[in-house]
Amino acid sequence: MSVARPTAYLLLLVSTGLAALKAAAQTEFSGTVTVTSDYRFRGLSQDARLITPQAELDWNGRDGWSAGLFAAKVDFQDHENTSLEVDLFGGKHFTIDETDLALITYYYAYPNHQPGPGSPRYSTIETNAKFSRQWDAIGLSAAIAWSPNFLANGEAWDVEIGASYTVTPWLTVGGHLGQQWEERWNRLPGSGFPYGYGDVGLTANADAWSLDLRYNATTLSSTQCLMAIGGANWCESGFVVSLSYAFGHFSD
Repeated sequence: MSVARPTAYLLLLVSTGLAALKAAAQTEFSGTVTVTSDYRFRGLSQDARLITPQAELDWNGRDGWSAGLFAAKVDFQDHENTSLEVDLFGGKHFTIDETDLALITYYYAYPNHQPGPGSPRYSTIETNAKFSRQWDAIGLSAAIAWSPNFLANGEAWDVEIGASYTVTPWLTVGGHLGQQWEERWNRLPGSGFPYGYGDVGLTANADAWSLDLRYNATTLSSTQCLMAIGGANWCESGFVVSLSYAFGHFSD
């Protein structure tokens, strides 16, 4: 993929964010700080199964516009100095017959990634459409994501469904099932792609604090994980514990 294409996608994201800011006469900010025992994304460890600090800042404007920033420690053990992920995202929410439709574009950036000669950059654009609806204590969601070049592995798609049940005002049980396609690995026999992933867990809330205990699993074997992801145990099933503190909302 040429350098011009990711630059054009980034400019599109920035222009969308600026349009959202202009459209909002009043804005509201909130955020979270989190410590997790293993940063998992679609079932895969992003920090070599280490304890990971994370932070997120969210902006919500009028007419459903929103944007945000997410940062986390990562460790791909790639010998290219990659130790930080910074995500920018923005888009719009629509309400359709009590169902929320969120159209969000993400830019996954790795600012201190230093690729060697001939090695690609990881930074990735992804567009996501997610439907979600709540019926009293029951919540359901369905999402589809597309990237033109996901982590330098070519065109990629992801589909995911989720469900949750509010047991008490402070306790929720829920989970997700998904499948990820990546052009580079789909074509390679024995890679395990497209692969499936899922999680199920409990989230307890007390004021601004939340504690999440979640069991994660993927369909990738240790050999497939080592080949495609970089670590033999980064796709293994296991429990992840996360403690978060939420702050906001406050107006700009």
